[in-house]
Amino acid sequence: MKSFTAVLAVLGLSAAAHSAQILFATGTFTVDNGKIASQPMQFATYDLGVLNPALTGQSWAGIFGDQGQFFFVFDLGNVTAYDSDAPNSYGTPVSGTFDWAINNIQGNQVMDSLFRGTASGLTVPGDTSLLTDGGIHWYYGTNVTALSSWGLQDTITLKLNLPNQVGSGTTVQYNGAFYFNTVENGVPVPEPATIALAALGLAAAARRRKRA
Repeated sequence: MKSFTAVLAVLGLSAAAHSAQILFATGTFTVDNGKIASQPMQFATYDLGVLNPALTGQSWAGIFGDQGQFFFVFDLGNVTAYDSDAPNSYGTPVSGTFDWAINNIQGNQVMDSLFRGTASGLTVPGDTSLLTDGGIHWYYGTNVTALSSWGLQDTITLKLNLPNQVGSGTTVQYNGAFYFNTVENGVPVPEPATIALAALGLAAAARRRKRA
């Protein structure tokens, strides 16, 4: 009989603390001297049930209302974040400055900064760590949902791939993808494909028991 560790290895899991990266959003960004001016991004549409059973049937795009109004901006120490308390107020500047933000923009006005935080610099091409303030800032009301309550770490990884369009000087366009880092202390976290394989295995075992 295979050991527990061996079985986990077959399933692509680890008995130790395991973290995974889950696609959050994508975009095409023009980088100019280490900065990204406010540019559109799109949230991922896969079922978030793989992250949290309570979110089954929902997606990032469905939750946040991805209708082309979300923009990413990166400029070390020069980004202003905004809060919203709809329908009472919109676009209220937050005290302090930030390095990046994901903004909800309507009618050329920033309504709120869904995510905001700090970074040490922009890696192009490569991975940039975007440290959030640990919360999701909603458009309606001033309540903040802790990322940890959804099994997410406070860091978003922005992966900027090789340029799909070479500009002039220091201006280059990159394909970008945002990933949330997840972690379960001491509990294996399966990838979506692993969950599907495990489900097929359980179904096969059930059929064998029924025939027996």
